[in-house]
Amino acid sequence: MVEQVAARIVATIDVPVTVDFEGGYSDVDDELAGNVARLLDLGVIGINFEDRVVKGSGLYDITRQAERIAAIRETAEKSSAGFFINARTDLFLGQGRDAAQSIGEALDRAKAYADAGASGFFIPGLTDAALISRICEGAPLPVNVMVMNGVPANDELAKLGVARISYGAFPYIRAMSDLQQEAKKALS
Repeated sequence: MVEQVAARIVATIDVPVTVDFEGGYSDVDDELAGNVARLLDLGVIGINFEDRVVKGSGLYDITRQAERIAAIRETAEKSSAGFFINARTDLFLGQGRDAAQSIGEALDRAKAYADAGASGFFIPGLTDAALISRICEGAPLPVNVMVMNGVPANDELAKLGVARISYGAFPYIRAMSDLQQEAKKALS
């Protein structure tokens, strides 16, 4: 399904396309590499790649996720040296962890992911400006933050050192909520 959607988008527009690759749709490195190879064949130039165990619980341990990133990088290097791997950590999203206590692990993940071939470090769920700044200062990769309630304004994020800002599904959710409210008014 992801491949079909990506293929239609790549064929329709004249700008580079990245894909939310979630957990790569496999725990097996060879299958993961094959999934990436098919995206590369379509013309996709980058992915977001999560360390959350998609059909399980928790996160992959740092070493295992670094191995998974290395498998993706190796595949990408065979066809596109400029492939962007935005290594996403879900330490701050839905894990029930204290954000301040997770900064050290986040920075360890950023280093391991960079060493494995990641191009960027995505920290969705982290909203505190001081903690975002600590990640930006300590991570060896450009940092990506997801806009959500409580996240500083874009200009403030830039001042903190954030290199990439993602909106995720929030514009869609907001639009659907507004549409629902308008429909309730119209139908009442």
